[in-house]
Amino acid sequence: MKTETRQPERRKFKRFNIKKNVFATDADRVGQIIDLSMGGLAFRYPELEKPFMESQKLDIFVKDSNFFLPNLSIMTVSDNKVVNHSDYPMTLLRRRSVKFQELTLEQKFQLEYFLWTHHK
Repeated sequence: MKTETRQPERRKFKRFNIKKNVFATDADRVGQIIDLSMGGLAFRYPELEKPFMESQKLDIFVKDSNFFLPNLSIMTVSDNKVVNHSDYPMTLLRRRSVKFQELTLEQKFQLEYFLWTHHK
């Protein structure tokens, strides 16, 4: 009899699904945030001729809101094509996952507040 072994959970922080009006930007391109934790986030963006910059910083903002969390230090963990996403069936999309690096105390407070007010 074959037994399956589960991979241990590598994430330190619980992920939260985020409302659709929340975005990440590197000042050159914008992507819609999919999920977020105190340790990082994932967002999807259109795959265009010009790739999303391999940025060291991201900003988070909420459409039609005053919330803006700038200059989050990040490291890209993965960047993959998304296959036929139902919200955008005719657009080629990518999903980028990033890990936060060395956030300030103020950024951590703002991020925690944001998580409690903008998750689904």
